[in-house]
Amino acid sequence: MSKGLFLSVFASGLLGFLCILPLWLVDFSAVEIVFGRFLVFGLLTLLVLPYRRDTLKRYDTAAPRSRWQNGLILALTGHIGYYLFLILSIRSLGGMAAFLLVGTLPILFSLSHHSKGVHYPVSHKLALFMLFCSLVLLMFDKAALVEDSSNKDQFANGVIWLLLAGSCWLCAASRQVWIVRACSGIDRSNHLMMSGLCTSLALIVLLPLALVGEGEWRLFTQPDGRNWYVFWFGMILAGVFCTLLARVIWNNRLAYASDSVRAGAMVSEPLMIGVLFFLLETRWPDTVEWSIIALSGLALWLFYRKI
Repeated sequence: MSKGLFLSVFASGLLGFLCILPLWLVDFSAVEIVFGRFLVFGLLTLLVLPYRRDTLKRYDTAAPRSRWQNGLILALTGHIGYYLFLILSIRSLGGMAAFLLVGTLPILFSLSHHSKGVHYPVSHKLALFMLFCSLVLLMFDKAALVEDSSNKDQFANGVIWLLLAGSCWLCAASRQVWIVRACSGIDRSNHLMMSGLCTSLALIVLLPLALVGEGEWRLFTQPDGRNWYVFWFGMILAGVFCTLLARVIWNNRLAYASDSVRAGAMVSEPLMIGVLFFLLETRWPDTVEWSIIALSGLALWLFYRKI
């Protein structure tokens, strides 16, 4: 196995772990998991900041007015909003929803933000259509399992959360492209530092939920009867390895690798989510899930095969 392929699979496994984390920590709310993950990530950034004071100065020079504004928008949409709605959709629709969403969004963004005059082959558009068909098939499969009104509400909410997660990701991706272009002379590690700082500040919007939050929106208001050692162990894994280390691997290795290696990373991430999901549930996919995996796998191959 080449080094690039190993790093792709390893980073994808770290990111895939984030999608099964809410199915592992079932006693903790979606807001608590989001807050814990980015609290650890933010604290690590603050610990490193005294040694990287030049980070903020370079952003002042490149984009003094929009530095914090764009950083906070990216943190609220791409970090907090996306992961919160993704957790809610996973708990309503299962891990296959994350598998399809993570596979579909980069392709949708690529086709909707291409340069003028660039014509993508029919296979790329066919790949997107096949992924949408996979999503529809999953929705029909979940709808067939709905038996009472409470399950109907859960299913409907899951679809809404999935759409909101996708919207947050697309918004953050557009903002990220703008930031990279506006601050092209700044090192990727400095972008990571700025991301950690802005995410730490953005967590403030979740603090009122400690007083009024209930259910999936509660924030550390029911401490009794829950294993907090397991929770913070999971948060350290999520914040240190699945957020910081995964971003470092992407910024320092995969971002400068060949197109084929980057394509491998884009394909392996949804596949690792599927593998980890079924390992957690200790079962094989059923017939419908195999059909979804096959159809979406073919779609990913069609899109990335010539990259």
